[in-house]
Amino acid sequence: SVASFDIALMKLCYADINARTNVDELFKYYQGAMTALSRIMSGTTMLHCTVPLRSVRLGVRSYVRRVFGRPIVAIQDNSCRDAFNDLLRDAYSQSSQILDIAAIESTSPDGSLFGTPYRGVHVPALDPHYTDDGGHLNSEGQHRVASEFVQLINEMRL
Repeated sequence: SVASFDIALMKLCYADINARTNVDELFKYYQGAMTALSRIMSGTTMLHCTVPLRSVRLGVRSYVRRVFGRPIVAIQDNSCRDAFNDLLRDAYSQSSQILDIAAIESTSPDGSLFGTPYRGVHVPALDPHYTDDGGHLNSEGQHRVASEFVQLINEMRL
């Protein structure tokens, strides 16, 4: 017998996806796991979370790398995370049961989108306002994500 829960979620870490990740295969695995969990826990609402991002430092070193056509790994990694997040949003946005962590942490306090251009597109990144180490949320970032989480649960009216 499976314990009864109102809500369950699976949150991946930024470390789970990088430039070497086969995003399509990982997403298929994610969907399979969430479908299986939904069957096992039929009375439980499944909540989906986008993958968090990392901040990107764009100093002299990254400028030189760009000039010489060298990739900036942090941007490539975030690009793959964003690709996974897009698949998740496309698959589950109709259910509106998505905690969009990536969107929250890449939206600056003034409402602008934080990120950097890469291969002709905007790649979101963790806004430095919300981190002290480039990957983990500081108290301001934690508060923003937690507030959105509570609001989402409240809107779900379980």
